Formats: sequence, C-alpha cells, structure tokens
Amino acid sequence: MQEMASQDTTAGEPRTSLTFGQAAWAFGLALLLLVAANLFVLRYDLEGGRSYGIRDVPPALPWFLLLVLLLASAAARRIAPRLALERRQALLIFGLLALAIPISGFMGVRSLLPHLSLLQYYQGPDNEFARIAAHIPDHLIPKDPDVIIPAYEGSESGTVMWAPWLGPIGLWGGFMLALGLGTLCWITLLRNYWNRSEHLSYPMLELPRQFVGAGVYGHSDRGFLRDPLMWLGFALAVIFHAGDILKYFNPSIPAIPGRTDLAPLLTEGPLRHALPLRFYISPLTMGAAYLVPQNVLFSVWAVYLLYKVVAVIGGTMGVQAGDAFPFYQEQATGGYIAYGLLLIWAARKHIARLWRMAVHARRDGETYPLTPRLAIFGVIGVGLFVLGWCHVNGFTLKLAAPYFVILLLYVTVQARIRAETGVPLAWDYPFGTQKTIFQRVLGAEGIMAVGGERGLVMLSFYSWLARYNYLGHTAAFQIDDVTLWEEQRVLWRRALWFVVAALVLGIALGFAIHLKAYYDWGASLLQGGALYGGANTQVARGEYINLSAELLAPGVRDATRTKYIILGFVLVPVLALVRKSFLRFPVHPLGFLLATCYGPTPYYWSDFFLAWIAKTLVLVLGGAGSYRRLVPLFLGMVLGSAMAYDVVWMIVRALLPEGVVRGYV
Repeated sequence: MQEMASQDTTAGEPRTSLTFGQAAWAFGLALLLLVAANLFVLRYDLEGGRSYGIRDVPPALPWFLLLVLLLASAAARRIAPRLALERRQALLIFGLLALAIPISGFMGVRSLLPHLSLLQYYQGPDNEFARIAAHIPDHLIPKDPDVIIPAYEGSESGTVMWAPWLGPIGLWGGFMLALGLGTLCWITLLRNYWNRSEHLSYPMLELPRQFVGAGVYGHSDRGFLRDPLMWLGFALAVIFHAGDILKYFNPSIPAIPGRTDLAPLLTEGPLRHALPLRFYISPLTMGAAYLVPQNVLFSVWAVYLLYKVVAVIGGTMGVQAGDAFPFYQEQATGGYIAYGLLLIWAARKHIARLWRMAVHARRDGETYPLTPRLAIFGVIGVGLFVLGWCHVNGFTLKLAAPYFVILLLYVTVQARIRAETGVPLAWDYPFGTQKTIFQRVLGAEGIMAVGGERGLVMLSFYSWLARYNYLGHTAAFQIDDVTLWEEQRVLWRRALWFVVAALVLGIALGFAIHLKAYYDWGASLLQGGALYGGANTQVARGEYINLSAELLAPGVRDATRTKYIILGFVLVPVLALVRKSFLRFPVHPLGFLLATCYGPTPYYWSDFFLAWIAKTLVLVLGGAGSYRRLVPLFLGMVLGSAMAYDVVWMIVRALLPEGVVRGYV
C-alpha cells in the first residue's frame, strides 16, 4: 500500500491538476465498470431473482473495485506505466460508482417505476386503482394496456416498447436529475461550515483513504494492507460469514448467530411488553461503529433500551398499542424535522455570507465543487423547478411545498449523519414518515380538505421519495465524494462533472435495465416474485391499496401519534441545548434519532453496544494511542465483511442453481 501511495505526492503537498486525457481515461473506466455492474443486476438480481443485487450502503463493490484498480495500477507501473492510474483517477472512479449504483438500483429508479405502471395492471373491482390513475396526468405515466400488460407479464419477443415510455421516463429522468443537482447545491452550502466549525471526520471515507495512504487514523509503518491487525480483522469477518453461510446449507454446522431473537426469554409477565427484541451481530457494522463518536454509540443503545423499559412500564399500565408504543418512528419524525431546522439555523450566518458572495460573483474555495453563485442560485432554481413541476402536474402547493420541505430537512440530517458518524446504514431515517406525517397530523379527511382527492392521491404517488429516500442517499454519497476529492485536490470542475455524470448515468442505466427486465420477464415476476414482483413493486402496490381504503372511508387525524411527533420535535432541541450547556452530557441528538428511526427493532443497536464496550475498554486501558493503533483491526472487519459477503458471496449465490438460496443469506 505504501508503494501505491508513494507514486503520487502526499495529501498535503501541491500537485498538478489531472489533465483532460487523465480525466477522460478515468471516466471511460468508470463507465465500463458501471455498465458491467448494471448488467449483473439485470441478469442475476432482476431476472434471476437469486441475488439481492449490489448493496448501496456501504459501497462494498466500489470499495472492492477501488482496491483492484490501485493494485493493478501498482503492477502496471512496472510493465506499462502509461496504463497506470494516478490515485485521484482511481478515487474519481470510486466516487462515481458509489453515487451512481444506488441511483440505478433499489433506492432510485427501481422504487419509482412501479408507481408509474402498476395501477393500470392491477386495477380491478376490489380496489380503486382506476380512480387513482385518473388523477395522474397522462404524460407522467403510460396508461395504454397494450403497453402495461407486456411490461408485467413479459412480451413474447422480449422487445421493449420504448416509444410510449420515452415521454414519461424523459420527464421523470429530468426530475430526478434536477433533485440530484439540488441536493449537491444544498450540501455544498452546509459542508464546509460543518468541516470548519466542527471538524467532522467522515468515517465512511476511511477505507478509501487508507487504500491511498491518506488515512486520518494511523497504522503501522508497513502500510494498511500489510498491517497484521487489518488481516486479523479481515479473517474474523470472513470466518463469521463463512460459518453463517455454511449453517444455512447444513444447520448442524456451528456458527455465531447473526441474529438472536430474545422473545423466548421474555414471554412471561410485564417483560413481554419489551418485545420485539433481537440481538444482532454484524462485523461490518461493528467495525464501522468503532470510528463513530463515543457519545453517539452510547446514545443509540442506551436510548433504545430505555425505551424498551418505557414500553414495559406502558404495557403494565395498559397504554400499550401493539409493539408501537412508545411510538419510535413518530418521535424520530418530529426529531428529524427539528434537527434539520437546528442544522440550518446554526449555519444561517455562513449561508448569508455565501449569499453575499453569490450576488457579487465572488468565491473563496468554501463551496467546492461549486461557486457560491452556483450553489445559492442552484438551490433556488431547483426549488422553483420542483414547485413549478408540482403545480403543472396537479400536486397542490399547499401539500407539495411542506412535503418537499420535510424531504429537504431529512436530507440535511442524513448528510449530517454520514459526515459525523459514517454509519453504514441504508435505513438511517424513519422511512416513509415524510409522507405519513400528513396522515397522522391531518388524516385523509384533512388532506382532502386542503388539496382535494387529487392531493391525497399525489402524496401516495410521490411516496417513493419518502420510502426509499432517493434524495437522502444521493446527498450522503455526494457529501462523501466531494469531501474525498477535495482532500485529494481534484480540480473542482472535474469533481462537478463526475457528480453530474454519476447522476445522468445512474438514472439512464436504471431505466434501461429495469424496462429491459420488465419486457423480458414481466415486472410481476422479477426478483423471484410470484405475482406481485419484488419488494419495491409490493411496497408500491401496498401504498395504493391503503390509498384505495382511504378514498372509500377517509380517516381522521391520529391525535396520539401526533403528540409523539411533537414530543420528538421538542426532545431533540432540548438534547441539543443540554449538550451545549453540559459538554459531558452523554446523550447525542443523532444517537436519539438513530435509536428511534427504525422503529422497535433497529438491527444495529447491539453492534453499537458491542463497539461502545470495545472502544471504552481500549480507551480506558490503553488510551488514545491504543485506540488509533487498533483502527486497522476494525477496518479489517469492515473490509472482510464487505468483500466476503457483499462481493464474493453476492457473485457466488447469483451463479448457484435457482432455488438453492432464498432469503437474505
């Protein structure tokens, strides 16, 4: 690894800019790898149903490809130096892949397409799908049965009917691109303020930094890939996953369980009200959590277990509501909105200064990879575009404006979580609540009083943005990418064009492979589905089934859940104020949000607990030096888990005969 890093100047020294040819070479390789990744998803995830595709968070495949590129370049320098990549080229490729792959997959295009097409296919006398579709403008969705039926059942020839789709996917592709550019402008306004005022470390970037010899945390003089502690952590993760996989095929093989349900221990007396309660072990999450601030780690498991105690007390007193009490996600909803507002308020002077710079066309390097004018007017322009889009397409601004403001606040918090904690969690937000908050606070009756029946329909039509949070994931990868590229002094124009290219390519390839799979196999059978398709299609259908019920019998506001939304909205600023007044106060607002956002069964709380114990013992017994020295051990766990499970096993399980592997194994 030192050999790879030594070919370039160190991170702190000036270096010449990448030439156009070097940037073009990097882009060509990135495009080739992105196309290959999408073809894999098409063949083995969508059509074959034997793989859960390429994981978005953490970016395991981009990590792997970055490592391969760096190792190959180190070898090429001895054989064909002209083919070797400079490390900034490799990091540009990594960043493009990390951003583009989720957009073309589960969290992006795959979540949108079912909302555009299933109403026409599944409409019948037992639902109100035809009534719902009547409220959606014809130019946004194809409504011809001759187009939709082959898409859901597969066409005889497998030919994609591009002509009727070009209009809708062109419009939605432009909409997604505008949203992606808007998140880039928005996080640009906040990122440098966070970095300067709070010195955030971006822990998820530590692996690529270590790969190029620019890690924030120290390691032995041998370099990261030659550090025995790294390989020890790597081996531990591989052994863990190997045992888990082998046990799936032969239950008699001993293995450390990745998930232990504690229900058998809590069936009697009031303790049953603590259910569901599960203990998870993930080497990847545990290893990454070692770099998370200690107060965040403590807050996640402590708040979660405290709320289980509250659930027991509530159940004993007769105030239980299934497993919902104490309404985790409702509190997280209010908390996310409040914390987003707090983050914007804290940066208000910085944003005002950037506004003045934008007006006078000045820049001082604090809005990389944009100019202040591009960042400020980009946010304003995209905001006006979204409002105009909603107005033209029948989504009343009385509902659309607050809906997209809430989405923006969630984006702000997710970007902050990525920058401050780097936790490798795809579901680090209370999914779907950006939309359901309207149902909780207003009820279907209240929504229709504000926006009519079409307003209620449009909230469900745009619910894919809330459930799978295309905006939040895009912003999180953008803030990582531009931070990494700025550290390596990539020219801002190069960085900007690679972000734009990632957005365009991710969207275009996403539509291409999904429509190809639709007409080859049928959307109702994709990802191993028997009638209602994969998870994204099932979720979209469930959304419209619930909407049908609301149209027939509109519900009223949920006063109880609204109170808990307000409670979360109040609790988070109180926690922030107490932390500001008492620096040693152990509960962090982000920890509270992570503890509650996934509902009663967050799959990461126990990993945070184990990482907190390990980190506490290391700091108490060995101090900061030992903590830094053990970073390669835990990063090795992250790398080993990502390579063994998210790369090697992903490929192996895709190649196994159909039906051999089912579930999330």
